[in-house]
Amino acid sequence: MARSKQGECKVLVYLSAYDWRIKKTLDADRVEANYQKCLKLVGRKPGLKVSAVLRSAGEPYPFDPVFHEFRRLVINRHVDCVAVPSITTFCSNSSLAYQWVRDVMEPLGIRYLDAAERFDLSTCDLSDYLHRVNSKNKRSVKPGGDLVVRRQSVPFGYVYDASIESCMRVDEETAPVVQEIFELAKEDVSLHSVAEKMNGRGYVTPSQRRAQLYGDKAREDRGWTASAIKCIVDNPMYTGSYVLRRVVRRKKDNKIVSSERLPADRQPTVAGHHEPLVSKSLFKEVTETRKKRSEHWPGAAARKEGWSRNGA
Repeated sequence: MARSKQGECKVLVYLSAYDWRIKKTLDADRVEANYQKCLKLVGRKPGLKVSAVLRSAGEPYPFDPVFHEFRRLVINRHVDCVAVPSITTFCSNSSLAYQWVRDVMEPLGIRYLDAAERFDLSTCDLSDYLHRVNSKNKRSVKPGGDLVVRRQSVPFGYVYDASIESCMRVDEETAPVVQEIFELAKEDVSLHSVAEKMNGRGYVTPSQRRAQLYGDKAREDRGWTASAIKCIVDNPMYTGSYVLRRVVRRKKDNKIVSSERLPADRQPTVAGHHEPLVSKSLFKEVTETRKKRSEHWPGAAARKEGWSRNGA
């Protein structure tokens, strides 16, 4: 690898104005602050010296000329080390960023530094680092701790609205439907019965509403179903809390081998994130009512013992 005359490792600081984690372009002050973070990290590492700084406006790959220059320097090994403020400001998306670190820089012996994670490829485990940052990015948290709410995560009864802080505005047309569902569910009736009432009253379904609001392709219209009702009464987001994770997936050899849907009381949430449609007490009451109902279901005992409903 190329080194300076004093034997110091040449460091390339790569700065991008685009953060793919929050899908926003950073202002000049933020980019400068990121630059200072990189300099601070490099300064703590003996034998490193900044030899080049590349500043990208964050244009998508492969149209970014700055990234092409970065590619030339790394592939030709004109630098020994690459420092970035965060992997989320490196490349134009997560897949490309992970690929460059794992499949290009590591095999070439190019040292990689991430200031946000204080990660050094020469001393830390790469697999653990990529797993850690990937888990954080899936939670979609902005720098500073504010949530980045994606349209796909906004439930029935709310409308995605990027102009407000929570990005979730109450849908005046469907919010009363959600509230009615919770009131019916606490009366110890089956979810099938609740679905039948919704169909009888001609209420718009969640998939139909998404098609109306966002132009999403509606699924085959089966009307209201018990599973659609279950998705609503099991969702803590209606109490004003934003859910960070609903399902825990277990992997082996980078493949998902099992998944478990977390109960509402075990789902990590951010309380007071948006306007609630139902009270926490009502949500708890519905949850307890459904739990008691399931315990009295004729097949409950067999299910606990591992038997199927038909006893096979």
